[in-house]
Amino acid sequence: MTNQNEIRNLLPLRWYLLGWFAVAALILVLVYSSLLDRYFLWGIDLRTEALLEQTADNYALARIENITAPLPSEQNTRAYEEISEIPNNFQRLFSLDSPKTNQLFRYLNIDFDDDTPERMIDTLNLCDDTRCEIVFLYTYQLGNDSWLYLVHGLVGSDEIYREIESNEKIVFTLGVALILIFLALAFFSSRIINTPLRRLEAWSLSLSADNPDLDIGNLRFQELDTLARRLRYAFERMNQSIEGEKMFLRHASHELRTPLAILSTNVELIERLTEREHRSESERAAFLRQYQALSDVQLLIETLLWINRQSTNLPNSEHVNLRQELDQIVEEQQHLIEKRLVSFTIDGENDFVEAPVAAVRIVLSNLIRNAFQYTADGEISIKIEPRSITIKNTPADSDSLSEFNHEYGFGFGLELVTRICRNLHWQLTNNEQDGARCVSVKFS
Repeated sequence: MTNQNEIRNLLPLRWYLLGWFAVAALILVLVYSSLLDRYFLWGIDLRTEALLEQTADNYALARIENITAPLPSEQNTRAYEEISEIPNNFQRLFSLDSPKTNQLFRYLNIDFDDDTPERMIDTLNLCDDTRCEIVFLYTYQLGNDSWLYLVHGLVGSDEIYREIESNEKIVFTLGVALILIFLALAFFSSRIINTPLRRLEAWSLSLSADNPDLDIGNLRFQELDTLARRLRYAFERMNQSIEGEKMFLRHASHELRTPLAILSTNVELIERLTEREHRSESERAAFLRQYQALSDVQLLIETLLWINRQSTNLPNSEHVNLRQELDQIVEEQQHLIEKRLVSFTIDGENDFVEAPVAAVRIVLSNLIRNAFQYTADGEISIKIEPRSITIKNTPADSDSLSEFNHEYGFGFGLELVTRICRNLHWQLTNNEQDGARCVSVKFS
């Protein structure tokens, strides 16, 4: 049975939501910042392309009227009719193997993000006495075999840099604000979800066989309400199943009492009818075993009824001699190891405990029977200590121990032992020590 107070190492839902919202906000801010830089350069490209296209169109019109019209001469702009005329400083920056008309090339001569030169080249006084920060090349086809190449340079003014710095601050502020908004949304969303979840948890913990119709209350969300109703349905089914098993066990136990009483009476009658002066020891032992077996079955039925009722009223306790009970049980189970290479010892003198005798007998019988059944060869030792008994199985080889360990935890007997020990608050331990299987019962 799982302890309802057990806490597994799982991530709370609120932290999951907060993490997802924070990651989403961070990704959105990074993408937005990246796109802002791209759109900034794209805007510069559009403005420069429009300016150079207008310059090229004006020259084309002037050339139609006058074939010898002078090349355009605008500020920070130089015009060339042949690729070979373009200075090598600019040619090597752009791919001009197969130029297309109205094509704009851009080269960043500085790193705007770092304020330090990255691949800075000499721009040959294109921007007067300073080096151009951005260099453009615009290709324009005038006719079938004639082209116009415009080289244009840009230098940022103090006003432009202030505007860029201001935009960066705005972007940073917006990014931080966006992250905070996302975290606030995540926090409130987690609270909205967590409240009905807590209500569902409290309701499920309060659900019991004595109060199966406990009101679910308002869980706000349809999925949680459906889950609660399914939990209630499963609980009702499980409760019905348990009640059915209890009823069956109660009826079966009561039905067994009559044939047991008949058997006990008949055994007593047979003993009296066959009574004679010189009865053999084997006959006396046979009758004694029958009486003991019938008594054990009656005690087992009473114990099962007590466990089934789950009553807090414990069975009547008696002054039980552990050594005497062990000797009697070992004698009854001795046939299980008669033909095996098993050595058997009991260490300890008489020790008395106040406990229900039926429970003591059932626990010890099942543990000793298991020890005898699953030990093909080796050593079995039982140690009696104050208010406790330890049964130790030491097989002759490790393979036998592995098989013993695999089989030992199964069967109705051990389930019954576990339940009896739990209900009577006895300490039951079952572990492997130094190549042996040790089972210990400490009576409270």
